[in-house]
Amino acid sequence: MSAKTGIRTLYRRALNTTAAACLLIGAAASQASADSQQVNITAWAEYFPREVLDSFEAETGISVVYDYFDSLEQLETKMLAGATNYDVVLPSALVANRLMQVGALAELDQEKLPNRGNLDPKIMEFLSRHDEDNRHGVPYLWGTTGVIYNPALIAERMENAPVESLRMIFDPDVVSKFADCGVAIIDSPEEIMAIALNYLGLNPFTSDKADFDKAYEMLAEVWPHVRHFKTASIINDLARGDLCLALGWSGDAGLAYARALEAGNGVEIAYSIPQEGTEVFFDFMSVPDDAPHPENAHAFINYMMKPDVIASVTNLYYYPNGNQASLEFVAPEIRNDPNVYPGPELMSKLFPNLPRDQKSLRLLNRAWTRFKTGR
Repeated sequence: MSAKTGIRTLYRRALNTTAAACLLIGAAASQASADSQQVNITAWAEYFPREVLDSFEAETGISVVYDYFDSLEQLETKMLAGATNYDVVLPSALVANRLMQVGALAELDQEKLPNRGNLDPKIMEFLSRHDEDNRHGVPYLWGTTGVIYNPALIAERMENAPVESLRMIFDPDVVSKFADCGVAIIDSPEEIMAIALNYLGLNPFTSDKADFDKAYEMLAEVWPHVRHFKTASIINDLARGDLCLALGWSGDAGLAYARALEAGNGVEIAYSIPQEGTEVFFDFMSVPDDAPHPENAHAFINYMMKPDVIASVTNLYYYPNGNQASLEFVAPEIRNDPNVYPGPELMSKLFPNLPRDQKSLRLLNRAWTRFKTGR
């Protein structure tokens, strides 16, 4: 997604189908029966187009019961408690790794996933760092964390601003120029600290206290110029023009642009993957160890690996998918946008969020809390 016109074409088309594409949400999986022709799914709200679920039901005769979660922490807590009645869950790859460690996710039956051959080997290599031998899940959508900005407001305050660099956020001489029009950072400690460490040329998954101190010292100089860390508010704040700069998720940039376009307020939103590298995240289709309908779960996952099906999701939500065979069905303005599908050079600079030991987590959270509270 860039400042150019590709995203505009996409979202004008997407907005015309918003009502039809909305998910059937609020149908709690706890209400599900033991109906053998049913699959109980939980994911983010508005994450599966309604027409995709309808076509799955028509093709298989399996009805979909869709429940959504508000945060990955909420999903993880439910999964650790067990007896969720879910058949398919979509944690991030990092959360999935933790769930695997305690046996909360089942190994997939590969013979029931004939469409698995459509997946991108490079994406599967990324995922193997979380799921050795790719036994517990397959990718759904993925994305990056980068610079979201309002081109007009940025240009008013700085000519030739380095919008493709994390200097926009981490260089106090740069970010201070945009404090008056609003700067935000997502409240995601592990993610932002990893990106900050990587920007400094340090190991993003270090366990060295001195490294965390260096990251904190850099961030502390930025703190006076940050308006808020309210992750859930960033999309609407950008769409209204109440923010001009954020460090956030690629998909949120698209949603902000779409909402501004729908409102007709003239606000434009652009996104860039930082040239220094950043974190790449994956949402992971997997099956709970106690799923009541594992056969139906495999049928659903296999269906979502059909190239034309997953391409239709990418075309609506502007998130790339992990299905190599889908590219011929992905809209050209998306497929050819390097901020959605990065080229090899930029892709080589992306890193997944890997699990940390308890010592590292304590150091990280302490540094983040000091930064966020301005201490």
